[in-house]
Amino acid sequence: MPGTRLAALAVCGLLLVSAVGSVGAVHDTGRTFTVALDADGSATVTDERSYNLSVPAERDRYERLANDSAALEERRAAFGDRLRAAAANGSDRTARDMRIENVTVTTRETNGTGVIAYRARWVALAGVYGAQVVVNEPFSSGFDPNGTLVVRGPEGYVRDDTAPRPDRALRNSASWGDGTDLDGFSFRVVDPNATTSADDTDGGGPAPAPSEPTGVGRLVGAAGLALVPALLVFLGAKRRELRLEGTADADDGAPQEGGGDAGADGDGADVGPDTGPDGG
Repeated sequence: MPGTRLAALAVCGLLLVSAVGSVGAVHDTGRTFTVALDADGSATVTDERSYNLSVPAERDRYERLANDSAALEERRAAFGDRLRAAAANGSDRTARDMRIENVTVTTRETNGTGVIAYRARWVALAGVYGAQVVVNEPFSSGFDPNGTLVVRGPEGYVRDDTAPRPDRALRNSASWGDGTDLDGFSFRVVDPNATTSADDTDGGGPAPAPSEPTGVGRLVGAAGLALVPALLVFLGAKRRELRLEGTADADDGAPQEGGGDAGADGDGADVGPDTGPDGG
């Protein structure tokens, strides 16, 4: 009986230590692809690989790579090439000239986590439509972030619409877990303090500007354009009809005016000479 109690206490102790260890060891490990947007549509993109340094195997992988400058440079170059290919595809699919600049790699250790970060500046990643900044490409056409995707709007902007449904959504950011199907991807944020006109757009991108007619408005516009030729024909015919009526009125009116004048003058002229001889 005492042995059973000791065994039970030992098991409880192990469970307690395990629970405390799991709570105390906070490591943000894995891979994250982050897009930090600016108001002009450009963005800083960061591909981070995180390693739990309390796990010997992960520490070994991190230290071997962090201390190998040649390997880091090779991976930095590969990261840049991958982004440039995606930017070229995005440029073909939008009216924006996407470019990749300032590709870098850094390493750091924070709170028991080793991080290797590949970073670049992506010019014209998002479309700007007045007060809205919208990201579609390259994610909507198959670009795989190979990890958790995080997209953040410019400072002060508010998240307006996202697709597909994010795993986590905050005021101006959203994230999608590794393996999420991003087909038809869209992330839209709005500056709540901006006042814009319908012409304040960048002139391109798959997402429509707020002023672009859709639905009924587009149908009415198309119908109006279709009626223009018929309206011109009708007005032309009406104009010819009015011209003909005016000509007819002029022809009918001339004899009447002439007859009336002649009658009045003739009566006066005839009366004078006739009465003259009779009187004589």
